Amino acid sequence: MVERYVSRVSSLTREKQRQLFDEQGRLDDLESQVQEAVARAFLEGELYFQGRRIDQDAHGSGFASLLQSVGESIMPELYSRYVDIPVTPGELNQLLEPNLSGPSTSLCRMGWAF
Repeated sequence: MVERYVSRVSSLTREKQRQLFDEQGRLDDLESQVQEAVARAFLEGELYFQGRRIDQDAHGSGFASLLQSVGESIMPELYSRYVDIPVTPGELNQLLEPNLSGPSTSLCRMGWAF
């Protein structure tokens, strides 16, 4: 209901606007409850990567901090040839050009063959 009527809220009667805002509040509450339930279930479970158990206590106690820390710890195994080089949006846009001439030095340092 919220998605359907939010774009035309100004054309609704005052009572229907109130109902829409009430419904939006309920939707926000339910989304928050779902996010909390998923995070709680994740934290209560076990993490494994390539057949080995990951010690969650060594990576933080919160959902977001745990995900980030675990992700950073397994990144070298996922991308063994990863090199952290800053690339600007303009340099990335070069890759979308139909005719690539003179790629940036950042892209060349990454070992991309053109």
